[in-house]
Amino acid sequence: MDHSSILNKYPTYRDSLIKSYWMYIEGRLMDDNAEGYWRVHNKLYNLDELVKNHPGGEEWISMSKGTDITELFESHHISPTASYLLEKYYIKDADAPRNYNITFDENGFYKTLKRRVITELSTIDTSVIWKSKLTSDIVLCGFFIASIMAAKIENFNIKLLFIILASQFGAWIIPTSHNFNHQRNNWRRFNANFVMLGWRTWRTSHVISHHMYSNSFTDMEITSLEPLVQLLPVHSRSSFEIMCNFMLLPISYVLPFHLGLIFRYLGLFYSKNFKLHWDEILVLLPPTSMFLFGSPTFTLSNLLDILITWNIIIAISSFLFVAMAISGGHHSPSIVHEGDDIKSMDFGIYQMLTTFDRTEANFSIPISILYFGDHVLHHLFPTLDQAILPQLREVLDKTCQEFDVKYIKYGTVKSFFGLLKQMSRTKAKTFKNININD
Repeated sequence: MDHSSILNKYPTYRDSLIKSYWMYIEGRLMDDNAEGYWRVHNKLYNLDELVKNHPGGEEWISMSKGTDITELFESHHISPTASYLLEKYYIKDADAPRNYNITFDENGFYKTLKRRVITELSTIDTSVIWKSKLTSDIVLCGFFIASIMAAKIENFNIKLLFIILASQFGAWIIPTSHNFNHQRNNWRRFNANFVMLGWRTWRTSHVISHHMYSNSFTDMEITSLEPLVQLLPVHSRSSFEIMCNFMLLPISYVLPFHLGLIFRYLGLFYSKNFKLHWDEILVLLPPTSMFLFGSPTFTLSNLLDILITWNIIIAISSFLFVAMAISGGHHSPSIVHEGDDIKSMDFGIYQMLTTFDRTEANFSIPISILYFGDHVLHHLFPTLDQAILPQLREVLDKTCQEFDVKYIKYGTVKSFFGLLKQMSRTKAKTFKNININD
């Protein structure tokens, strides 16, 4: 690559038309220089014995075998205990350098902040976590009830109202399940399956890819929108191409949930490692409940009507979710993207440079859960429940001031127009200072 990047190698399969979690992982197996083991920094570990006993759940280990998990390990284990236990599984030093230029210096921004957060966690109020659980459960119940009513009601106007209501709850399912997908395995992570996206797709594209390497070539949330939407300034585009991107933006909102399901099942034909899991059947529960509790009679015609209604709900849910998420924390000309030159590769500073908080989303805990509030803190410490993140804002502010790192916050309107400006940006920028000014 002819520009500074957190990557040393252009990701394998990045330009494939099939943008699925299993293909992303297969590309990482080829790029990460992990030699079939689990790589943390420059050491290789054999975690086969840990798979069944991993406190966070076996999928965290099994899904990442053969890849570099340095960023995942550092950001998902706040306590130093995991580092001590890891040495039990050491095999050897890696033969090749890391593919990622991100650093974790002991006296750097991230490690300093991490130590302070460890101290804060001993005193914060964790009882508020019930609010995030209740918010998630209300959203899930609302989705099923509104979907059933959309199937049951015959009056067009009222039916349309319930379709829109079910779609909004469907859009909220992803951010609410997202909070729990980062944590130890729990049943709420399965909620993403109800809207077709699938929790494994969501965990890979969002947690393993986007969270660790935001706005880079290896960020699946960037890749999945291409070529309809281009957000990286490394691509040379004409004014006509930029205009086409704007026109195609709404289409890119509608497709992700359906494509998540389609691309996932293509793994049956194109991947040697893809496996079907029992939880895939959860995608059938919404239309089944609509048919059993919302259909006046069990006929083929009613089944067809329900399938059409269900797919409309999923498409609108996708539109509402992506429209909110794409402008919700990462895209603006004053935010670092692939191609931009930055002076520090510290993991924490990189997260600060590629992420911003949307001020309205920090209004309350339920709003934060629904709209990715405390976005910066969440990127820095993704396993912490979002309900407790407001209590860590002060320590983040203090550390940012000490290291001269700007804690970027935008309003909803500014973040939306920032997205449009970023889509128009075709030239990389040099961020000379860590403290970015608009």
